Amino acid sequence: ARRGERMGTDRKRRELKEPLWSTSRILGGAFFILVLYICLSYLIYSYVMRVMDTKTNPYTPLKAGESVASIPKPRDSDIDKYIEKAKKCKNDGRWNDSMAYLNEAISKYNDSDRLYSHKGGWFYDQKDYENAVIWYRKASELKPQEYSYLSNIANCYNNLHREWEATPFYERAYNIRPQLPQLLTYAQSLWKFNNWTNHDEILNLLLERVRSQLKEGRSIINSFTALHYPFNLADLREIASISSHNTYRNVHRRLGSTFSSYKHVPHGPEKKIVVGYVSYDYRQHAVGVQIQSMFAMHNKTKFEIIAYNANNGKRDSNSGYVTDKIRAGVSQYIDIGDLPTVQDVAKRIYDDKVDILIDLGLFTAYARMDVFTLRPAPIQAAWLGLATTTGGEWMDYVIADPIVAPFEHEKFYSEKIAQMPHSYHIFDHKQTYQIRPAFDRIEHNLPLNKFLLCNHANNIRLNPEIFDHWINILGRLGNNATLVLKHFNDISTNNIKNYARARGLKVTDDFWDSQLLFTPGIGGADHIPLKSCCNLFLDVHWYNGHSTSGDMLFAGVPMVTFPGESMASRAAASFSYSSNAPQMVAWSGWEEYEDLAVKFATDREFYDKTRKAVEAARINGPLFDTQRFVTNLERMFEMMYDRFRRGLGPDHLRVVEPAAY
Repeated sequence: ARRGERMGTDRKRRELKEPLWSTSRILGGAFFILVLYICLSYLIYSYVMRVMDTKTNPYTPLKAGESVASIPKPRDSDIDKYIEKAKKCKNDGRWNDSMAYLNEAISKYNDSDRLYSHKGGWFYDQKDYENAVIWYRKASELKPQEYSYLSNIANCYNNLHREWEATPFYERAYNIRPQLPQLLTYAQSLWKFNNWTNHDEILNLLLERVRSQLKEGRSIINSFTALHYPFNLADLREIASISSHNTYRNVHRRLGSTFSSYKHVPHGPEKKIVVGYVSYDYRQHAVGVQIQSMFAMHNKTKFEIIAYNANNGKRDSNSGYVTDKIRAGVSQYIDIGDLPTVQDVAKRIYDDKVDILIDLGLFTAYARMDVFTLRPAPIQAAWLGLATTTGGEWMDYVIADPIVAPFEHEKFYSEKIAQMPHSYHIFDHKQTYQIRPAFDRIEHNLPLNKFLLCNHANNIRLNPEIFDHWINILGRLGNNATLVLKHFNDISTNNIKNYARARGLKVTDDFWDSQLLFTPGIGGADHIPLKSCCNLFLDVHWYNGHSTSGDMLFAGVPMVTFPGESMASRAAASFSYSSNAPQMVAWSGWEEYEDLAVKFATDREFYDKTRKAVEAARINGPLFDTQRFVTNLERMFEMMYDRFRRGLGPDHLRVVEPAAY
């Protein structure tokens, strides 16, 4: 009773303190009503929107792992449908219908970068690069950070042969995606036009990233490109090995279990040795020109010679004087460019019972190293097309000489080294060119009163390192010497001139006074007498002049060369020794290179003695004696086949020339 009395008293007290319609109760109720209103409004809105959307896009339950955010919006879904229709029409060959779908879509969604990009792709596939670049640029304007649009724009400019316009887009693409493939593409676009801005920084980064990839067993750089950069021999072998392994893997993956290895049985000495040469370049090309007379010079009583032509004539000319001369010099000239599969090519070679198969292409464009991975011949050798190892286990020999590939370098070659007695390189100059007097300097805007230093190599082989040494040489010789380079294009020429001016070289339009001049390239037989105008050929270091060095020596012009480690950087040294002029080789480095060039320009007795040796070697030396070279090459083939006949595997070989020479 007392408890009830107290409770009643407490209730009365609360009622006195807090009336029924107090402010706190009113605010609490209002808040509750507001929350209820918002929730009901959201539910009604969601229901209405769902009903409206169902009319055009019926509701589909979420799939496993799918989120609401991943469901395409109606606009994007519509664009996707247009793109798929356009792609299907294009794949079916209905190009006009494909474009009609794209145009209709663009009229509805004129702010879609994807539609613009696909329209650019339509023109690109039609090889209409002018229009393609317009639409790719429209796409890029809408989405400036999209890497693929920038890359496609650059590719269009490359296909239009306006590569200099591609460089800014490759740079932007690299900045968006700073990875090795983009870095390599950007660097090559710069250096193709001798734009050496930040050259050392870019080069060092490139070397670092390639070597990092090599440690992981990967490489995106090919051997041809790598030879133009300062990689060491271990790097070059690894790069070649990865590329060759990829070729082998791709070929055998396609063939699968349908391919069984070819079996090779040696024949007796009474039968001819069948030699097959595989090349894309039986044409007006550096390789084709040098080997054009070789085939007819082979001893046909001992050898049967077959030329396998990988060029089907669709990309490059497959006819002409060089092709006809090669065709006339062989037992069989077989076109393999149109054979449908690599297995068809290999089987043809195997059925021809080829004993020794020579790869004249290696890693150059359109070469057929894939054929060699199937081992259609018992003996396979790499020669001439590229001065490097193939890195392939299926290549038995690399044909070299004691200078370009000494036996102590054997660990850097996957093949056994087969050394010719003189240079590994063949030259056909005696059969192709006449020894003619030098052209008149004045007629070719060259000064009479200067000692002319020259280099006629491809401009991509030039770099600021070698050019700085040339500038040092010119600085020591003062106004008595001029450097003559080959003009490739206005952009490269202007870039080199600006680089030279920035380093204090006198570069003017007056050919009598300028320390740097450019001459246009001359084709045919006239390029030899033009090169004869020069007094000294300054070779490049990483990738020597090969055909160019031979041209200069046949013109009677001495050279200075600094050999590196690789075959490609030691070729000119090999030519120098074969020209009875080893004094042209600066073995110790750049200081000797510069000193030797200055000595040639200032020591007349030393210069005349060297020039006479070079001129005499054109007639009597081994470098330009093509028949002598072929005879020694046949000795090499006999040594290779003799080992096979006796059941021995490949081993290092060296041809020793008889004392009669």
